[in-house]
Amino acid sequence: IKEKQTIRQKMTAGYDSNTIKVSEITFEKYSTYELSFAISMIPQGRAENFYIDIFKQILKELVIEAKEHEQNHSRRDVSYEFRHHFTRLFSRFVLQLPKEKALEIVSPLLDDIDTCPEFATDVLAEFVYAEDATRSGEIFWEIWNKTSEIVFNKPELTQKGTYGHHQYSKMVRVLLFADVYWKKEATEWEPLTSHREFIENACRLIGHLPIGFMCIVKLFNSVGQVFLPGGFLWLNEALLRAKDQNVFSETNTTYYMESILQKIIYKDGTTIRSERTLKNSIMNLLDALVNEGSSIAFHLREAIVAPIPSAY
Repeated sequence: IKEKQTIRQKMTAGYDSNTIKVSEITFEKYSTYELSFAISMIPQGRAENFYIDIFKQILKELVIEAKEHEQNHSRRDVSYEFRHHFTRLFSRFVLQLPKEKALEIVSPLLDDIDTCPEFATDVLAEFVYAEDATRSGEIFWEIWNKTSEIVFNKPELTQKGTYGHHQYSKMVRVLLFADVYWKKEATEWEPLTSHREFIENACRLIGHLPIGFMCIVKLFNSVGQVFLPGGFLWLNEALLRAKDQNVFSETNTTYYMESILQKIIYKDGTTIRSERTLKNSIMNLLDALVNEGSSIAFHLREAIVAPIPSAY
């Protein structure tokens, strides 16, 4: 017990890397209870190598634990409470580092994204809330772009029913902000609003896949509304690329699509009917919904073909 208390006592006394051997910080040597106290004592916004190395070492231990659990189905208990505590502090710590150091500290996680996707998803999900609090800007998007470049190109996303499809689909949901509890009245999120190209690129890469299409449509129902009605052009292009795939096969996709089309058509109907490319794209989306049996889409289609009201 005395050994497990040492790290907290040393950090409280102001010790550094000359006294605490970071490489010896392991789950075998210290309890998660003690490690929780230790990382809680690390000041946010400080880029000293000693603090960075502590987070890197604990991340390494968590990755090892996650790999044993996810790949080898280890019966070793996973401390989900400590994992959540770590990811919350880790994400905020990383986003306040200089860009080079931030990318360095998350690289091991991205390198092992295939062997512990469940843990990687948990960490990534916390970065959204950390960015909302810190507004790091470039650092968050460097991490997000690097991660999406890996995930959006995974062939497992096309292999429905497999373990890989299940895990990477969850990661797609995080990367496209589909599971964030946005305020009901929110129509935009500033960090995302200024990175319109990320969503447009996502539409191009995975919009034709049911999971990608659903996440983007769901986003358009919340903080992605700022990209509409133009975003319907991206969705239509994704629909055309889907060919024989049913992009409405994910749960609630039809509902999300009906909801946002209804809202935008009634709000911007005149603009939509006056812009041919936009009108044709929305008509194509409505046709696809009608083929899914949507009566709402049938009536919306009638509203679109109505003549533009005269100015006189």
